Amino acid sequence: ISYIIYVLILIPVIIAALQVLNISAISNPAIAMLNKIMLFLPNIFISIAIIIVGVFIAKIVGNLLTTILSGVGTDDFIKKMLPEDNSKLQNFSLSKIVGQLVKYIIILLFTVEAINVINLEVLQFVGEAIISYLPFAISAVIIIVVAFLLAMWVESLIKKHFPHAKISALVAKSIILVLAVFMSLNQLGIAETIVNAAFIIVLSAFAIAYAIAFGIGGREFASNVLKKVESRIDEGALKDDKE
Repeated sequence: ISYIIYVLILIPVIIAALQVLNISAISNPAIAMLNKIMLFLPNIFISIAIIIVGVFIAKIVGNLLTTILSGVGTDDFIKKMLPEDNSKLQNFSLSKIVGQLVKYIIILLFTVEAINVINLEVLQFVGEAIISYLPFAISAVIIIVVAFLLAMWVESLIKKHFPHAKISALVAKSIILVLAVFMSLNQLGIAETIVNAAFIIVLSAFAIAYAIAFGIGGREFASNVLKKVESRIDEGALKDDKE
């Protein structure tokens, strides 16, 4: 505020000093520029006021949403999905994440509106680009959060029912997270062709690795499974013939 008052006092003094000098080659362009600045200052003050009000409203809405989600038991439900053996994840709070996300989105919207009030073409273009890109960014964040919760839940579920299958649980979690990362990058529009190609390559590599492991490393297991399937088919055919 002190700097703003300083500038407001300084600009008229500079204009008056230039007029006293009466050097048109210097004073006329300088006075014209300073007059434009003086006309531009009210819009800047309005923009600052809009941002201040936006921050105030964003904090209220964010805290209110966090309180509501926490009150309905969202955090308790999420904690049940997460593995109990990981102490770091027990401090995970979905209500706080949603509240903070909504708060920053509201601040961003008010900031874009403040930029539009300033009425500078370059800043308006930036504001429009931010608003148009915002839904994709929100979708990417939602995908990452949901995938993270789903991956943790799948991992804990596998470990609970199959205590010795830790590698399988880790693989399942990794597949979900990798899939979510590719989906988020695709949603953000970051090198879509490269992301899609990389996803196809990774998925094909998993499929080939599983096929090789099952065909070579688990040859006996695969043979036994196929024999059981064949015997069941033969038994079913014999029953049909007898009927």
